[in-house]
Amino acid sequence: MNWGSRWRILLGALLVLPLVIWSVSWVLHGWVPQGDEGWIAVKVHDVFSAHPPLQGMRSTSNESWPGIWAHHPGPMQFYLLAVPFALAGYHPAGLVIGGLLLAAGLLVLALWHGWMAGRRAGLAAVVIAVVVSELLIGPSLVMPWNPWPPVLGVVTLLTLSWRLLLGHYSVLPWFAVVASLVLQANLALVANLFPLLVVLAGVGLLRWHRARGAVWPLPGWRSRGRDHPVWRRPGIVATVLAVLCWAPPIVELFVISPNNATQLWEIVRVELQGPLHVLGAIVLVGGCGWAACAIAARRAPASRQAALWLSWLVAAGVVLSVVASAGGRLIYLGMMVGGMSFAVAVRSSRRTAIRWARVIPPAGWGGVAVVVALLIGPGGPAELMINSAQTRNADRARAATDEVHAALLAHGVRSGPVVLHTEGFLASASYVPTVTLSLTVDGYTPYFDFPWPRPEDGDFRRVEHAPADAVQVTVRDDRPPLIDIPAGSR
Repeated sequence: MNWGSRWRILLGALLVLPLVIWSVSWVLHGWVPQGDEGWIAVKVHDVFSAHPPLQGMRSTSNESWPGIWAHHPGPMQFYLLAVPFALAGYHPAGLVIGGLLLAAGLLVLALWHGWMAGRRAGLAAVVIAVVVSELLIGPSLVMPWNPWPPVLGVVTLLTLSWRLLLGHYSVLPWFAVVASLVLQANLALVANLFPLLVVLAGVGLLRWHRARGAVWPLPGWRSRGRDHPVWRRPGIVATVLAVLCWAPPIVELFVISPNNATQLWEIVRVELQGPLHVLGAIVLVGGCGWAACAIAARRAPASRQAALWLSWLVAAGVVLSVVASAGGRLIYLGMMVGGMSFAVAVRSSRRTAIRWARVIPPAGWGGVAVVVALLIGPGGPAELMINSAQTRNADRARAATDEVHAALLAHGVRSGPVVLHTEGFLASASYVPTVTLSLTVDGYTPYFDFPWPRPEDGDFRRVEHAPADAVQVTVRDDRPPLIDIPAGSR
């Protein structure tokens, strides 16, 4: 076993350990999904139902662009969490386990491809990015809320992008899957990653033309790789995987009207109003084109040079995101904390990593590992992220769910349609999704109304579709629920 393999295994185990500890802590705390995480849990449950999700989570686009009601680009996260959730019998622990597996998988991929792209420098940059993410985000990294999986996902995406800039095209299938996961999670990430993705596309097109004498996807007269079967060609495999990852949003284009694509286009249209915005877009695309030409001009750019380009593209994406939101959504940069840390570290990590690897003996590295484990493990700074507010909200949602079940059973209602009404902010924003999931798992059919004016993939749960004899339940803030059973319904 060589140096790189030993350290990838050791570092992988060390960095995954906090994720495992946090996952166990959430389960022992009795965590249940509520609020946005509750809606995500309902969507994850629906994956194996007659109404699989076609859209991502609702966004707050109406706050930034009044009258535009867009969802985040896609529901890929729901499908990835569906199997562990189902295997756990739709117990909340299944969502935590799914989040752990997703975060650990992204972390391991980042370490592997970071080493393949930059050897010790790449490994050091990934470690720095992951440690910063674990210190700043903490236990939330294993939670199902849609902003959290992209934190480590962006780090993995950058290592894969690094390899693509170096001409390692065998990683295209991995890139297609990870990029799909990250982009579908949140609209803000589209702006953050736009320069990187445009430049990668430009570099790919230019290299294809130079190698084959044709414009992609035409094979050209100098086509290569005909000795490989189709299923081993990374470009073909990546295309198939990308289509699978984006299949739900593609289906949504034809079954929901107006579809989410029209809402996303409205955002672009509004953003491009005015000559200054148009000029800015032209400068941005022109700059990306220049960068693509500069990178593609080198047949085999050095790893260090590719890393520098990568860091500049991340910086450009952050600036674009801030400008596009007029500085009003800086909190969304939290999803880029790992990516920004990686971009900073990769610019100077080569000499630093080699120096530390030579100076610190194996025993010293063990000491560093212990210190890092103490920082990010139980009792460390990140443990404060499991705070009283989070556990209190989960406790309240669980109590409200138990009260609804007890009230229904007390009235002899053990299954069937249930219409949910709310009184109070917490009941509407926090409790109802938890109650909805629990009732669905226990064989009831819940219906409720929600203030979203556009058609959605979850409209089958609206009250208008409930039968006339459905039991009426009013969920209230910190008070017992009210039950109304129509005459003749039972």
